[in-house]
Amino acid sequence: MSAGGTAPARFSVRAALGLWLTVLSRRPAAFMSVSLVTVLTQAGLFWLTTQAYIDIALALENAGERWDEVSGQLQRANLMSWLYMIVFLPFWLWLETIWLRLFNNEERPWRFHWAELGHLALSHLVLFAIYMAALIVSFILMMVLMMIAGIFMVIGGDVDGSFFSAPMMVTIVLVPLIVTGVLLAKFSALPALAVMRRTLDLGAAWRATKGALWRTVAAWIIALGLYGGLIGGYALIGQNWSPVLRAHVEMMTASFDPALDAESFFQPYIAFASLSGAPDTAVWLVVDSLVVSVLYLVTYAIMRGIGVTLAWRAPVRDQAHLQGAGA
Repeated sequence: MSAGGTAPARFSVRAALGLWLTVLSRRPAAFMSVSLVTVLTQAGLFWLTTQAYIDIALALENAGERWDEVSGQLQRANLMSWLYMIVFLPFWLWLETIWLRLFNNEERPWRFHWAELGHLALSHLVLFAIYMAALIVSFILMMVLMMIAGIFMVIGGDVDGSFFSAPMMVTIVLVPLIVTGVLLAKFSALPALAVMRRTLDLGAAWRATKGALWRTVAAWIIALGLYGGLIGGYALIGQNWSPVLRAHVEMMTASFDPALDAESFFQPYIAFASLSGAPDTAVWLVVDSLVVSVLYLVTYAIMRGIGVTLAWRAPVRDQAHLQGAGA
């Protein structure tokens, strides 16, 4: 970390991933207060989303086998989940500005500033556009690779398709993933810069990874791997003792299986409905909400640390916007 926001000589994966611990040790009261608000907000969102599925599960149980009558209700439940996220979005953006100011060691992280909120929202829209563009480029690359592989297969007389070996297929899949990941990593400082400088500076975000691109990619791989490991691990392990979580996982699994018939698809929802009257259902719902929210908080803080560390490296025209966590 650097005083005054001056760029450090070298991007350190360890320092970026551990920035949240440094902030916690230096400003424990501020860190814990923001963490508490974040956890309670995330837990509330998890509760509301789950409650929407409990309602549809009860409707399914009462409908018997009249699946068509409740299919619309299921769609409304899914719509309500998205609606909750949209309603919470401005508050989430404000929370993110608080986290970024705190990581940048600003004196008043809780202040509300419309310009910062607007630039942060735009930065996420730009990142989404970059993500979509990367997907398009990746799809084109995948098609080109498959076409080249097909040409070599024809030239080599490989009529049984053995040319498409496991390494070849892995390459075809990995290349698009690498392209998408690298492009997103190149601009991953954009949200932090939007708050710290109150501007949408694509050039500065791009140059923030100069000389540190692969270390940046490594940091994001570790952070995302940790996120998937913590949340996915709790979902796999926690369902062994939490009936609510087990039913929730079964519902989500059914939602992604297009081969299921109507009865098999709705069966997990009906099983979920049977839990609604159990005395320990509310307890487990609270426990699951809080545990998932705390695990999310840890990885969320780590990811914000990566963005702020990169923002300190970005070329600065006006040093006044960057306080620097080492000041």
